[in-house]
Amino acid sequence: MKINNCRELWAAWMGERSWASEGGTKPLAQMRWMNTTRISLMKINNCRELWAAWMGERSWASEAMDDLSEEETEEKSIALLEKWVFRGTKCGCIFGINENGVYVGGYAEGSDAELPIYTLVYPFTLEEWTEALDHADAEGIEEWDRANDQDLARLIDEKEEEIENMYKDFGEEG
Repeated sequence: MKINNCRELWAAWMGERSWASEGGTKPLAQMRWMNTTRISLMKINNCRELWAAWMGERSWASEAMDDLSEEETEEKSIALLEKWVFRGTKCGCIFGINENGVYVGGYAEGSDAELPIYTLVYPFTLEEWTEALDHADAEGIEEWDRANDQDLARLIDEKEEEIENMYKDFGEEG
């Protein structure tokens, strides 16, 4: 039997005639919690599994990959992760792979600072992934704020100096 939603899972697991199957609402919330917990504790071994856990097993992109080979699915997952890590974070985090796992790092346009890279070695959990991505994003935002605040302060100083020079040119003191 194929299970398509939490209600069907609950009915299959607890039996069709359990009190929950007869109209209780609490078990659906419990099933969502159990599903979230299961996914967050599941060990991720490749980008295909990371994409499925992060975006949901039946996301539109996962469904589009059903007819692809395992190698093509992994390549497509990498491309999607690169795209959505960048788009889905405030600072536009970077994503990449290495021989042992994946890495993420913050990005701060206009800054020369080298931000830390968070490497996750296979197998890792969705919780570890989310924590690394959150840290990288926060560091990218912090560095962007620092770099752009410095630029703003420099521009203000330059404008003040320009105004002082303008007053000097007119023979007035500011």
